[in-house]
Amino acid sequence: MTKIFYLFLLFSIVFKGYAQTKKDLINGNWYFEMLHNDLGNCNFYMEFKITSDSSFEAHTRKNVDKEILGNLKSYLIRNLAGMFKGGSLARVVKGKYYLKNDTLKLSGVFTNPLANSYFEALIINTKMDAKLLNGKKQKVANLSGDKKINKQPLHNYPEIVSKAMTISEEKIYSSSIPKSSDWKKFKSKTLNFSKHAQDDLEMIFGFFYFKRKIKISHFAFLKMPDANSEMVAKRKERFTSLSEKSKSTVLLSITSLSGSSEEIDSVFKVIIERKYENLIIDFRGNAGGSVEAGLPIVKNLIEKPIYGGIFLTRKWFDKNNYVPKINEYKNFDFFSESNFNAIIEGIHNKEGLCLKVEPNAIRFTGKVFILTDKATASTCEPIVYGLKQIGRALIVGEKTAGAMLNGERFEVQDAYKILLPTADFYTSDGHRLDGIGVMPNYVTKSNEAYDFVIANLIK
Repeated sequence: MTKIFYLFLLFSIVFKGYAQTKKDLINGNWYFEMLHNDLGNCNFYMEFKITSDSSFEAHTRKNVDKEILGNLKSYLIRNLAGMFKGGSLARVVKGKYYLKNDTLKLSGVFTNPLANSYFEALIINTKMDAKLLNGKKQKVANLSGDKKINKQPLHNYPEIVSKAMTISEEKIYSSSIPKSSDWKKFKSKTLNFSKHAQDDLEMIFGFFYFKRKIKISHFAFLKMPDANSEMVAKRKERFTSLSEKSKSTVLLSITSLSGSSEEIDSVFKVIIERKYENLIIDFRGNAGGSVEAGLPIVKNLIEKPIYGGIFLTRKWFDKNNYVPKINEYKNFDFFSESNFNAIIEGIHNKEGLCLKVEPNAIRFTGKVFILTDKATASTCEPIVYGLKQIGRALIVGEKTAGAMLNGERFEVQDAYKILLPTADFYTSDGHRLDGIGVMPNYVTKSNEAYDFVIANLIK
């Protein structure tokens, strides 16, 4: 009986020590370095706390919402919309932890104002290795966590924001934008909040919230990774894939136009050689990219030259307060090559630049269908609009994002960059796409677009 008592006592001590170890490992203020597909390098603090034998919760700094939204608006959003619990911008909810093969594993849902993600993490030797996954279980961010204490705020945010504002007002495509009352309010509120922001997550969210009334796309404030990071390496991946649906039909999925003209030409070479009759191009979820990858798509589809539209620059708007008429487009320089640097040089040095697309000698001549959704944006949109306009493609799905301006990134400070629209864009028949988008020939839900083409348009 005595032996049983001592064994029980020893087991209790060991178990209590193990529980304490788990508590010590998880509980506390964690500093995260995050590399996010959309937010770039975004470093922040998050407080973790065990709530039961298998559960935990975590949150960023409390009451930040009041500093951004004000007391009344933060109260309403917390109580009516159920957001910003405790005033934190990000939380891990439904958190679970368990030990597997001597490794402490954590899971939960990472909530923030932009999107919710699945949170998965491992704690090894007081370090946390985590990732965020979207609804399709695709990775959208890597996080590296440590309990080290860095000086807060992490950067001199007032200085960084002030420089970003100066660059913006000098480089944005129209000087009338910084003169507007909406811009002045945005600038004042962002500069004021920069004095309170403690980390990158707070500063970036504050900027995005205050700029919401500036109705232009390609305008963002981000901390970008260096040239050797995983995010930059991702640009070397292929963004296209082919899937044969039948002997006569092929699906070309293009996830981004951040690739090269060679990649686009190579997939069209296969399509042309196999003599498909129907080509379905999937632009759903494609946020755009460079004209370098966009032009070859059109070149491989058109029969004769087409005019794709005009970029109007700061030099134009400094002299004129109107948009040129269509018959005046011929007075501007044209570009037709898939050369990003040449296009940017033209935008920096000329009042306007027209797009003229020449067909390839060998091209696809079958039927073309393009799938779109509300995330189909930027460089995709002139392609969709132009091919629809000349009757070369049928567009199926949702209206596109309406985010078509020429965007460029400018260095600010401490790896921060400002993305700015440096040229406005109008189609060949004088329509502005930014803030408007392109309406499909056939409107369907995004996830039903492909099935609609197969069932109704391909015979």
